[in-house]
Amino acid sequence: MDQTQLQGIEAAQLALKVLNQEPIFILDVRNESDFADWRVEGKDVQTLNKPYYELIDGVDDILDTIPSEREVLVVCAKEGSSIFVAEQLIEAGRTNVSYLIGGMKSWSEQLTPVKIGDLNDGGEIYQFIRIGKGCLSYMVLSQGEAAVIDAVRMTDVFEQFAQEKNVTITHTLDTHLHADHISGGRQLAAATNGSYWLPAKDATEVEFHYEKLEEGNNLIIGQTEISIQPIYSPGHTIGSTSFLIDGQYLLSGDILFVNSIGRPDLAGKAEDWVSDLRTTLYERYRALSEDLIVLPAHFGKVTELGEGGRVSARLGDLFRQNPGLQIEDAAVFRRMVTENLPPQPNAYVEIRQANMGKIHPTQEEQREMEIGPNRCAVHDGVSDAQEKFPFTITNDEIGAKLAAGEKLHILDVREPAEFASGHMPGAMSMPLGELEKRLSQLETDRTYYLICRTGSRSDRACHILAERGFPNIKNVTPGMLQWTFDIETKN
Repeated sequence: MDQTQLQGIEAAQLALKVLNQEPIFILDVRNESDFADWRVEGKDVQTLNKPYYELIDGVDDILDTIPSEREVLVVCAKEGSSIFVAEQLIEAGRTNVSYLIGGMKSWSEQLTPVKIGDLNDGGEIYQFIRIGKGCLSYMVLSQGEAAVIDAVRMTDVFEQFAQEKNVTITHTLDTHLHADHISGGRQLAAATNGSYWLPAKDATEVEFHYEKLEEGNNLIIGQTEISIQPIYSPGHTIGSTSFLIDGQYLLSGDILFVNSIGRPDLAGKAEDWVSDLRTTLYERYRALSEDLIVLPAHFGKVTELGEGGRVSARLGDLFRQNPGLQIEDAAVFRRMVTENLPPQPNAYVEIRQANMGKIHPTQEEQREMEIGPNRCAVHDGVSDAQEKFPFTITNDEIGAKLAAGEKLHILDVREPAEFASGHMPGAMSMPLGELEKRLSQLETDRTYYLICRTGSRSDRACHILAERGFPNIKNVTPGMLQWTFDIETKN
């Protein structure tokens, strides 16, 4: 084989192909659960998942499923396995084959700037799309100055872009304390001698200096006024703050997305913050101009990407089309945002701690913490096609077993704060977001009963364990919300 035939492509090249809707076929050789959780997606991206270990002896079995007329890209977690498989495809006679340099780790870190529009004074606003993670950052440029909002940790991209535009970054701002990714705001401010701003109500436990984002304050960037939303907009976090820029753009943080709304549970206070979320969305945002262009801090699905990859929508259109803004009954709204949530982001507890300055992970540890989708929206990460786990047991049935003195292996996949407030006797706390990292603590020959608040998270956990070779799994329904038997409150 001619080794020079095999070439790698950078994540930046792949991002442009996806954003420009170029056709590409991706052979993902990671294991099935990792693929199901998170993968490269796009409007004209066709994907096949075939785990690497099934291709060690050759690729003959999959050749007929790989189109010969399309560019074929092989991806894995870091790149090693994809190189091996790509070389086999070339040996089998395929020509237009490449691999993703750096694998899905590099895809997670790719940041691509796109212009959103011009400002009234001649300035500009840009959106930075972290397409592999769903994060969105912004840079406002005016008269030689710039502000960066919701910066991710790859701060060199912002510094390089500012240099190319011949502007100085004078302010960095976070709309809230993030739980799905490491904020780069503080690091970027330090590198550029700028000021770092954070909502005070989200910063009660931080261990560093910051400027307080407060209602009614205005920041001037060059000749452009950034108006800190004069209406308090909590719900995703208690301090969530919206930015009104140049009278044209509403930076909504993680309160409102194009196709969904923010989840209120990532600090363990879903029940407390639901009413705040509803008030912000249904009352405070309602009072704003419908012509504002909403620019969120995340997107959950590639269908939210518009022309050139931009993620935006007119506020008035969202009030007519966004499913999360169509629920008139407050009780129904409460159930939607507390009972059927997707899994929490990977390592979100540690990410919050890092963003508070309580822990200081290395660069490699930060990469590992951020692997996977963001899941900051109510509907993010939920597969419409996934069937319910078929093996269940009711609250009454398992309650009777416990009353009879049976020794059961119960996994409670709720968050630690939920577990501490009351759980089934003898249950082990194993939050859904930690499940795959703690599989070594489980034994495949045991029967495990999985429970959460309403059966949704435990259903997902059952699927994960079944995919990882645990044959005896049952989902407890309807879950702790309707549990009437004895509980324990110790951790």
